[in-house]
This record gives sequence, structure tokens and C-alpha cells, in this order.
Amino acid sequence: SYVYIWREEKFQLYQRIGTKGATAVKHFLVDGENYFAVCNQYSAASSSNNINSKIYRWSGAQFELFQSIATYGAYDVEVWREGRFLFLAFANYYNKAKNSYQINSDVYMWRSGRFHHFRGIATNGAAGLNAFTVCGKNLLAIANHEAGKTVIYELTGSEFREYDQLATSRVIHVVTFHRHNDTFTIISPNSNSVAT
Repeated sequence: SYVYIWREEKFQLYQRIGTKGATAVKHFLVDGENYFAVCNQYSAASSSNNINSKIYRWSGAQFELFQSIATYGAYDVEVWREGRFLFLAFANYYNKAKNSYQINSDVYMWRSGRFHHFRGIATNGAAGLNAFTVCGKNLLAIANHEAGKTVIYELTGSEFREYDQLATSRVIHVVTFHRHNDTFTIISPNSNSVAT
């Protein structure tokens, strides 16, 4: 993967980051410091998707590896805040070692200077994540590519409770946005599916 910097009125290559089948990246700030998380989906060298995804931190001169997190065919990453808490989640798509799409997608919480495992959410080929707020509720949508549904969860206390389900087909992306008093969710299936 590549980091570019805007110089002399154009983007120029700044840094190369070693990734393995990277599928998504997410930038975030912690105490004013720049980080990004990258999903590593597949290692051709080991013919495996049971590989670590990585978090990098800006050192002042370049991005350096900060933390590795075990993932299984990670397809998407989301970072969001709820009050004073910072969360990170990876959408785990497939566990090759178990030959199964039915695998937890894991949520991590920032504390003591790094991410720690917070909760696992049962998913079926998770391919998309989106955290959003509507009517004062903090919600997390997870697109289950293999299950034909996008499930929306609400964090209540220390648990993720199922809040709603959307019947979907082979979804790989989910995005939510607000316009005036309305909240919209865009569900994007892969190219071989009919849009929902």
C-alpha cells in the first residue's frame, strides 16, 4: 500500500507500507496523533487469510507499525467514538483454517495506550462495517455477505444488542449519512448481485 503527500500542487509518493491483500484502510486520531488501520485480507506467500491486520502511527517522519491484530480475511475496518470511548472493529470474512464464513467480527476498545479486545459479534462472511448515530442511538451496521442480511447493533452497556435487520443480497459495503432530518443507509452489493 502507498502513502502519498500533497506537494507542489500534486500528490507524490511518500511511503510504501507492506500489506497483504489490503482491502480497506481507516484514518483516525488519538490525542492529536495520526493513526491508520489497514485490513490484510490474504497472504499469497502462506495461502492463508488468517493473518494479522495492522495499525500504524505517525512517528513525525513516517508511519510506523504500532499494533497487530489477528483477523480472518478482514474485509473492512471501522473506527468510531462513543462519548469518551474509542472503538475499532474488523469485519472478518472467512476463516480458512476452519473453512467457515461463520466467524466473529471483533470489536476493540482503546485503553492504556492501545486497542484491547472488547467483544466479538457473530457474523457470516462480514464484508462491510459502518458506525453511525441516529435519534441519539449509537449503532453499528455489519453487512453479512454470506447471510443475506445487514444487521444493525446498538451498544448497550458492555454488550452489542441486535437493533434491526435489513434484508440484503451479497453486500460488501454499507454507508450511512444524514441530510436535514433524515438518515440514509446505502447498501452496495458486489457486481454480480442485484442492488437491494
